Amino acid sequence: MPGMADLLKKFRARLLDPIDIASLVYFRMAFGLLLSLYLFYMLGSGLIGPLFVGPLFHFTYLGFSWVKPWPGGLMQVHFLVTALAALAIALGLFYRLALAVFLCGWVYIFLLEKAYYLNHFYLVALFAFLLWFVPAHRAYALDAKRRPALRSSMAPAYALWILRLQMGIVYFYAGLSKLHPDWLHGEPMRGLVRRHLEGPLFGIISLDAMAYALSYGGLLFDLLVAPALLWSRTRHAAVLAALGFHLTNSFLFTIDFFPVLALAATLLFYPPDWPRRVFSALRPQSQGRLRDPRDGRDSRDSRGGDCPWGVAAVLVAYFAVQLLLPMRSLLYPGDHAWTEEGHRFSWHLMQRTKNGRAEFFVRDPGPGTTWRISPENYLNARQVREVAVQPDMMVQFAHFLEEQFRARGYPDVEVRVFARVSLNNRSPQLLADPKHDLTREVVSLRHQAWIQPLGPRSRRDGVAGADKSTNTE
Repeated sequence: MPGMADLLKKFRARLLDPIDIASLVYFRMAFGLLLSLYLFYMLGSGLIGPLFVGPLFHFTYLGFSWVKPWPGGLMQVHFLVTALAALAIALGLFYRLALAVFLCGWVYIFLLEKAYYLNHFYLVALFAFLLWFVPAHRAYALDAKRRPALRSSMAPAYALWILRLQMGIVYFYAGLSKLHPDWLHGEPMRGLVRRHLEGPLFGIISLDAMAYALSYGGLLFDLLVAPALLWSRTRHAAVLAALGFHLTNSFLFTIDFFPVLALAATLLFYPPDWPRRVFSALRPQSQGRLRDPRDGRDSRDSRGGDCPWGVAAVLVAYFAVQLLLPMRSLLYPGDHAWTEEGHRFSWHLMQRTKNGRAEFFVRDPGPGTTWRISPENYLNARQVREVAVQPDMMVQFAHFLEEQFRARGYPDVEVRVFARVSLNNRSPQLLADPKHDLTREVVSLRHQAWIQPLGPRSRRDGVAGADKSTNTE
């Protein structure tokens, strides 16, 4: 179709149009500095050993059971190398090599332990992947100083749009996930507000009213912020709303660096020269050095770039996955916040809280001997909390116990779990069928029929357990 071909040609030309590189440089620096600071913090905290080396068992992702922690002090070396790679990204030093080292190092850490899953850890890996296609080392980078031929004040427009699109997807699906009966009922915000405040706010606003305001405010923010950022008339208001939203979340939730990362990505929706304008306004004497790249004094600054068809195909496939993957929860029966099926990698940000306790029972069917197992004897505190509320992790731990008892001379044991779990401040309910032998199950993408259905809310729900919420991702 000639008309469609012309449209695609114009669209491709717009994506290759040269834009000011300033915002891409800013994001490169912000991303690299933020992640290097986080990794150096982990190195200094003394947590690497207890989290990654100490546990007897690690909950791995489907297909990645072969990923094992480095022995002894090599885990600290791994964190150090990854931190230095993040710092090199910020400096623009051996930019793409640093991105490759950082991405491999970060993904390895991410894959080591499913109990530590957080949406923003996943988002860091995605941004690191996308930055490979972003020539953010053309300016204000040690690479540009080493190789003058690389220097340019411009970059292709698609380099900025892929970062914007990624953040827009995060916001959009976070909003869709909040179209959940519990969220519309004011949970889990009601319980979280109760944890932080006692009595009415300012003596006027009741806790219940605050819970509804935060719930519906968060829903509207996530659904509308990306369109509002794209429209110049609402952009400033959207950024201020993002600032308030993320500051509120950092107060209510334990989400370490996510608010800073999200705000850094949100600022990408401003015109691409905004860092240049801000810096010039703060330091007027620098205007001679921070010239407008469109002034034509450097022919290299007029270039945007090219996007080979292979690169375009990779990016199209990548975003197709990003758009479809969060929708897989619709393929499973039941409430995904309860069953966890399709929950990870779907941007269900702060959509639910779960707490509970699980006890495992190992039975030798021959003599009928039964052992009562507390996960605390094998797992660290975070693993204990997560195995109590994550069905796929219950199956993995059951197989671990089966192997432990096989090594002790019991070759054919059965493992069952008794887990009472509260979702969004409901009264605790059975999550798993306590009569089902979990050693007969395998972790897969199929629906697990042994997961008990979630019961309806009762009038007593939302009172007990409000101060024990654990998993908010």
